[in-house]
Amino acid sequence: MLSIMRFLVKPGRTRIYAAAGLILLIAGAAGILMYISGGDGNKGETLKIIPENVDLQVKNIHFTEVGDPDLKWELQADSGRYVKKDNLAYFDNIRIKLITSGGKSYTMTGESGILHTDSNDAEITGNVVVVSDRGDRFTTDKLLYSAADRIVHTDGKVFMEGNKTAINARGMKLYVKEERVSLLSGVQAVLSK
Repeated sequence: MLSIMRFLVKPGRTRIYAAAGLILLIAGAAGILMYISGGDGNKGETLKIIPENVDLQVKNIHFTEVGDPDLKWELQADSGRYVKKDNLAYFDNIRIKLITSGGKSYTMTGESGILHTDSNDAEITGNVVVVSDRGDRFTTDKLLYSAADRIVHTDGKVFMEGNKTAINARGMKLYVKEERVSLLSGVQAVLSK
């Protein structure tokens, strides 16, 4: 340290400029390292870069749509990405709750989801479960929601459980406004007492 001080104290502009440049270089490097690590001293965290086609990336999402007087919906997800040019939002571990003006509700959950931000149509995939406020439960692999028609539907296999019933079918349409379910084909039901 003393030799550095002697170096800095000796006359000559070249040494002063070199020392100032060295200090700025060290400070700049320290600043870059702090920025990459999060700036708060947390070790092990790295800077995460958003993919080129993604305009926004968010964690712990909760969004409520209240523009329609007949239907309100709430969306929750662990994380999401928004691609503005495609009008698409992608979600991980998604949960959508539809609430009718009459107070009836349907909650849809799945491993991933896509929301068309221009139409509010949605697609949920991966261990999809729909539960009504009455306790009816539907499970399937993929579910689509048409906002214009207010229909939740799938062409895949569906298993429905309700009050004393268990039904297997292929294809389902849930008419949210009318609160009516149609099973499309291959219906097999078990009724219990």
